[in-house]
Amino acid sequence: MPSLHEADPHRLRFAGPVCRSLAGPDCKVGRTGCVHLDELEFQHLTRRGASTHSMRLTRAPGAGKRCSRELGRPASMLIWQSPLVNKKEVESLAARTRGPAECLLREDNQGSLILCERGRAPKEVIEKRVSPLFSGGRFGPEAGPWIFSVGIWTPEEWRAEFCAWYRCEHGPMLLECREWQGFQFLEMATERGCQFYVLHRLAERAALDSEQRKRSRSTPWFRRLAKNKWFDKAFERVLCRRMSLLWH
Repeated sequence: MPSLHEADPHRLRFAGPVCRSLAGPDCKVGRTGCVHLDELEFQHLTRRGASTHSMRLTRAPGAGKRCSRELGRPASMLIWQSPLVNKKEVESLAARTRGPAECLLREDNQGSLILCERGRAPKEVIEKRVSPLFSGGRFGPEAGPWIFSVGIWTPEEWRAEFCAWYRCEHGPMLLECREWQGFQFLEMATERGCQFYVLHRLAERAALDSEQRKRSRSTPWFRRLAKNKWFDKAFERVLCRRMSLLWH
């Protein structure tokens, strides 16, 4: 298993050059045709080697210089939180979106998430508009059916160090686990401090109990940040499993 310094650089793709503000990109995205697959159909498709490249979002040429050059990175995305757990009801809600939509059920059965590009959320849905800052590994639907969502608030003065820790140490150490396929580090506008959401893509749920994750939580840098009340215990963690995919 490679060490942190020996990690494959191709597994780490970050959103453009490092800048002081680490501001989100501003670019346009395209649209795709209408396709609908449930989870079993999607697994069958990918096992047969079918390309899922067309399932990803694309960006307008030359737009958003600070945006990642990797295909499939939108300027912004939406996270819809809903109390719905019935598959048909969740998919009916996802039909309000435009572009690709991924429907996920919380493991605790306390609701669902929909990840999408655009759409109009009804009043009963909590909508979070987020912009990607950086990412690591593979984070598209083909990377795995599990998403481990982590909501993180930090004071403004800790923004630079926290982002550096996640990008340079924590993220790469998690990716040393084979089942930990990748992650997206996202930011949402807020009136006070900084609000981040990290969507970790897992091939297997067991990745959460891996030795690599345990090591990532026992470093000197982690312990330094853990002295703050806003760190770790205050994070909002939700594990979800994909129900279905919808493109329109």
